[in-house]
Amino acid sequence: MAGLSDVVRKAVAIANSTTATLQATVKHAAFDKTYTRSGQPNHKTAVSRKAIVEKKQELKTAIDGSERVSQTKLTFLGAIDVDVRDTITLPDGTSPTILAVASPLADDGTRLITEVWF
Repeated sequence: MAGLSDVVRKAVAIANSTTATLQATVKHAAFDKTYTRSGQPNHKTAVSRKAIVEKKQELKTAIDGSERVSQTKLTFLGAIDVDVRDTITLPDGTSPTILAVASPLADDGTRLITEVWF
């Protein structure tokens, strides 16, 4: 049902333009698929992105399967590739560990938004 996907995609675009002045700038350094000799992930050069940053506690299932309390939720109003090994620097200068990432799919298989919990 491509019609529904189009409606949701337009709604996300409207939300993005409506909240543009409320969105904060974060720095996103994507995992480059390599590791240091000590086993730490290497990252590409950080890029600035706009996102909705919410400070709220929420119980999430982390990538390792454990249940953890998230302190911050970040929402990119668009399909941004985020891996739990990425580094995202929040507006307050912190770079908390990413607990979980979700990108709801439209019925045509495309991603609409990207949510990240720290």
